[in-house]
Amino acid sequence: MVRIYRIPIREKSDAQRAMRKILALELKIPLSSLDIRYGCWGKPLHEGIHFSLSHSYRMALFAVDDSQPVGIDLEWLRPMPNFQKLAQRFFWGPEKICCDEAEFFRIWTAKEALCKVNGEPILGSLKQPVSWSRVVPIHCAKGYVAHLAFQTQTRSLEPNHVFDFSIELAEFESCDRS
Repeated sequence: MVRIYRIPIREKSDAQRAMRKILALELKIPLSSLDIRYGCWGKPLHEGIHFSLSHSYRMALFAVDDSQPVGIDLEWLRPMPNFQKLAQRFFWGPEKICCDEAEFFRIWTAKEALCKVNGEPILGSLKQPVSWSRVVPIHCAKGYVAHLAFQTQTRSLEPNHVFDFSIELAEFESCDRS
């Protein structure tokens, strides 16, 4: 079962600290004995559990799954005057026609989440079409767009699969995804 944690952050290091605390809680081990390794493209790894972290502006999302690799990506919706040029340069065929920034970020987060599943670099996979059967949109907060990707076909997510997490308290509570 996949679990997604929504984490308010002030800076990137808050997301990293939260990731470590959540992993220790998930694995039921002391934080001091947590041993995170990194794959060749920088994906954090720990034996026996699959996870992915993304952060943008003031929020982070962290996905954990016991059975298969997952990838998550989050972007803060912001004005991006050059989104059409980026889409033309990096996206696949029909994806190059983005009507607005929200559509650009929807495609971008899906692509990045898919890359994170296997720890692949994003630039090498941008021109591949999005495999929409392997991604699920995550409605985490107004002003953000996010996707969760699986190694195989997607599974449905119930609202109780998203949790709010407090870095200071190292606690979390169930919340609605909307």
